[in-house]
Amino acid sequence: MRQKHSVVVADGRGSRKYSLRLVAVVLTFVVAIVIVWPTVSRYYSSQRELAAARAELTTTEEHIEELQTELDLWNDDDFVRSQARERLGYVMPGQTLYVVKDPGAGTAQDQRDERIAEVNRNRRAATPWYVTMWDSVSVAGQTEAEFDNPNDVPVLNSPEPTADEDTEN
Repeated sequence: MRQKHSVVVADGRGSRKYSLRLVAVVLTFVVAIVIVWPTVSRYYSSQRELAAARAELTTTEEHIEELQTELDLWNDDDFVRSQARERLGYVMPGQTLYVVKDPGAGTAQDQRDERIAEVNRNRRAATPWYVTMWDSVSVAGQTEAEFDNPNDVPVLNSPEPTADEDTEN
């Protein structure tokens, strides 16, 4: 007769009896997972990389098509003439070029001042707070004559000398 072999696991609530055949099947299954898992993981990782490469290839092909279309445009003499006319203000011999100024745009000095103000705002926004704080501490108490701004940090609301200060000197 056959005798059934089993494994007995005892804990605080009682004991459980597992057949040796069940323990062997579970251990075989765990070993199989440990052996197969790295291969399956590498397979899925390769599939993700392949999908990313295909997406990049599609994007690159679309970009190549756009560039080819632009190249075809630049090979057309009429397009080149129109671009020279629009971008550079060129005209054909015998034609007259008229330049119309926009009075709402302001003078060149106004446009320059506006651009300087915009650059200073952008520089100020891009400057880290601790640099601004340190520059503030380093220039505190200095007069306009000895003002030193080594980092070229924009100074907002800088005091301008008044008529009273000019007469005192």
